[in-house]
Amino acid sequence: MAFSSAFLLEVVAWPEMVASAWHLSRGAALYESVIEPYTPVLILLTAGIGRIAGFGAGLFRALAGLPLAACALLVVLSARGRRAQWTGALLGPPLLVLWSVYFEGPALWPDPFLAPLLLAAALQLRRFERTGNAWAADVAGLLLGIAILIKQTSAWALLAGALWCLVASRRRSWRRAASLFMAGCAPYAAFAAVWAVVGRTSAHVRWTLLVPLRSHAAEMGQRPDLSDLVEAVGPALAIPAAWLIVRGLARRRPETSPLAWIAAGAALMVVPRWGLLHLSGATGLLVVLSLDGLRAARAVLTPRFRRATREALLYAAIGVALLVMHLGVAAFGAGPLARDAWGKGVRYWDDARLRVMSREVARRIPEGGAFLNFFAASDNIYPLTHSVAPGGLYVNTVFWFFLNKDDLDGRLVEVLSRHPETPVLFAEPQGEWAAPARNTSLYRFLSERTVPVARVDDRTSWRAVRPAPR
Repeated sequence: MAFSSAFLLEVVAWPEMVASAWHLSRGAALYESVIEPYTPVLILLTAGIGRIAGFGAGLFRALAGLPLAACALLVVLSARGRRAQWTGALLGPPLLVLWSVYFEGPALWPDPFLAPLLLAAALQLRRFERTGNAWAADVAGLLLGIAILIKQTSAWALLAGALWCLVASRRRSWRRAASLFMAGCAPYAAFAAVWAVVGRTSAHVRWTLLVPLRSHAAEMGQRPDLSDLVEAVGPALAIPAAWLIVRGLARRRPETSPLAWIAAGAALMVVPRWGLLHLSGATGLLVVLSLDGLRAARAVLTPRFRRATREALLYAAIGVALLVMHLGVAAFGAGPLARDAWGKGVRYWDDARLRVMSREVARRIPEGGAFLNFFAASDNIYPLTHSVAPGGLYVNTVFWFFLNKDDLDGRLVEVLSRHPETPVLFAEPQGEWAAPARNTSLYRFLSERTVPVARVDDRTSWRAVRPAPR
């Protein structure tokens, strides 16, 4: 059910993943001629499968369905007892789908692909807590490290796991926290070393570590306003709800679940740029926490609990109320969103404007040909028309905070100067990044050194490079 939902609902094929993967499948080198600030696993996976199966809506839907299916499997396996597993099988997939839609998915984007890894890591930590099996904690660290190879900001979840081992676990110790943290760092360290040796480059470290740390927070950061924060409250209620219900049942104060800690770490992935999509790494964790809360709430309703203290009753009542609110947001907040997404296509792939622009490109550019797309349509226009960016250098020109690094701005201008026959599909920049885009050398070159040769619509035209004056 969870997997098939990606074929029934609208899926978002983000150009940052699709267009980059397309150029990789055509032989370009990641971080050298394909500029991306994300760690490589999802991009390489998309490029590899796309090279074999072809880039299309079916591929994007299948990939977007994989993390949902993996989370559904983990939700069932996390339950102890046949009744609990049946509950997970019946309620888990619908909740996963609802929260996925709420978090702006299903989507081909790194954050949703983190969800099964973060859930699996948290379940291993829970196993460590119950059994004392140190190997389970090390496996959790490796899983959190693999998550970093999908997106760097999942390092927040690794820090949360290490802190849980240090301050919240019944088996807490400096040694165990350090071991988990080192295990989590190992995958990125291996990636940095192997990629450097094989490719004889350090560009991967620069783009996946140095650039995000040094400049992206200031350049592309976005703080939430009050309405944004309110949207995030409903999903987060699963964390205190489960704890309070168990607190009402327990004779002593319960330990904090590692699932809650990892979920809190995943929530920090909204730094530096806010967006519900960046909370989707916590999807599986929230579902398991809510199902744990439901199982605990069932015990609250037994006759034995009626003899509980007033304090216990208060904790349980507040916890159940929060859980009802959490599930209410899933049903009445995410439910209408899922209804609206039902039967829709793949966003950024079969949008009306993109289709119009793609037909325009197909009339002028042969398959395998090169042109520059500048604000005319999403960069998925390249795989959609089987074309490539000019000069073997792919940079999403909408992102001015790419162009101002490694002289990418100047390198693109040089490519167009060396290949004046390259067509440019040009539209005047619009949106939040229009002003900084107009300050780039590329925009000035296109404005001053190119001339319109054909009008496409009110704001879009084909342009050709004027010969340089002698």
